[in-house]
Amino acid sequence: MKHLIFYIVAFSLLATSCTQESNNKPETQPELNFEGTYSGSIMCNGEMSEDNGDEFSITITKKDENDLYFIDLGDELIFEGIQKNSIIMIEEQVLNEEENFDVVTFSGEINMITEGSLNFYFSHKVDNEGSSSCDLILERI
Repeated sequence: MKHLIFYIVAFSLLATSCTQESNNKPETQPELNFEGTYSGSIMCNGEMSEDNGDEFSITITKKDENDLYFIDLGDELIFEGIQKNSIIMIEEQVLNEEENFDVVTFSGEINMITEGSLNFYFSHKVDNEGSSSCDLILERI
């Protein structure tokens, strides 16, 4: 009888510990899909403020299986960004640095608000024309 009670207690402890372990597993977050073409009205401070209210669109494509994205602003302005959770970080990049025209310095971040809706903040400078900082709400089109 002692052995039977021992086995019942041991089994209940084992079953309880297994149940607790399964409850402690981290939940996997759904994969965020940034890819698509987005559009919205531009709002800037600085040199680009004359474009405030104009329609602005970008196309985001994912490179391979990594967290690397290409952000295409049109006019051959394509920047790279790395996804970190629900944000694409665009570290400072310089285009046309070795050319004699339109040297573009750009950095920013894209935050996913909801599936299909983004907040896009960036800093931008072209040659010696001055700089701008812009904030946009973009919707997938």
